[in-house]
Amino acid sequence: MDAQHETAYASAARQLGQLAREVMVRFDHEVLAEVVVDVPARAIVERAASLHADCVVFGRHGHGRSSEPLLGSMAQQVLKHTLRDVLVVP
Repeated sequence: MDAQHETAYASAARQLGQLAREVMVRFDHEVLAEVVVDVPARAIVERAASLHADCVVFGRHGHGRSSEPLLGSMAQQVLKHTLRDVLVVP
């Protein structure tokens, strides 16, 4: 990984860690937050399986021709390949 990617990785890890701590405090529930360098959908499916996760949560993303928001391509790939429950939030 070059210096620019290392800096971006470190920044993402700090921000995600802070968000995970805030969620844990607010909802009194354990949260695992990781920054992984991989194809996103594959990494999510594999990590959810290895953790025996109850659920994978996605935000709704992307827009088609209509005004209704659609699932983004990554969420679609995870839905297609995971055996876990998936929760999609607006």
